[in-house]
Amino acid sequence: MKEHIGIKIKKIRMENKDTLKDLAEKVNYDYSNLSKVERGKYGASVELIKSISEVYQVNPNYFFGDGFTDAEGNILVEEDLSPSTLAQKYDITVDGLEATEDEIKEAVRLIRMLKNKSL
Repeated sequence: MKEHIGIKIKKIRMENKDTLKDLAEKVNYDYSNLSKVERGKYGASVELIKSISEVYQVNPNYFFGDGFTDAEGNILVEEDLSPSTLAQKYDITVDGLEATEDEIKEAVRLIRMLKNKSL
């Protein structure tokens, strides 16, 4: 990702003329920790991204870049990431073959690893 999530949080916060304290109050989050998220010192939780997305009425994909479709972005903010739930809720097909629960579990693990590496 070119811009880390914190930069995008700061950008949208400033576009909406909110201070750190304003946004922190709106999402019920400590403003000093929010500052650390914006500066890339802390990672942003899924819950924080969902809350900020709701406050500013943007698709959570905004924080992850333009490379995701709406369906892919929805998986990134899915609350229940168990392979069986994801398999039931989404048609996850790769190279024309439906992904197994083990493959879905591995994909979620890899996404988490890449996310932590880029923050």
